[in-house]
Amino acid sequence: MPGAAAEPRPFAVGGLRGETAGEGRAIVLCHGLTATRRSVVHGSRLLERAGHTVVTYDARGHGESEPAPAGEGYDYPALVADLDTAIESQAGSGTAPIVGGHSMGAHTAVAYALRNPGRVAGLVVVGPS
Repeated sequence: MPGAAAEPRPFAVGGLRGETAGEGRAIVLCHGLTATRRSVVHGSRLLERAGHTVVTYDARGHGESEPAPAGEGYDYPALVADLDTAIESQAGSGTAPIVGGHSMGAHTAVAYALRNPGRVAGLVVVGPS
């Protein structure tokens, strides 16, 4: 419900650790290189209070998430697969999410949107270096 900001709900899936908070159309946010999910909106609850489900997660090898599995790496196809895992497990299947990211996360979000154009309602790109 708009105006309310419930406590984040932690999740763990496929080696990723993250949080989901709020209710409504999902916004999935990806952080930049060497950052964590906490740096994407720096603790702001505005999106949740505006009626969105906000999904943030630590990319592989960052924050609380596990490093890349043996034989895998940190390239964009792997990061996009991780984003897909987060979306599938946390964003619900009813409506396409808005996907956004900063720096490395911006590239991950764009690569995801290019591979899945019908599965993204909007794209927010911040600082794609």
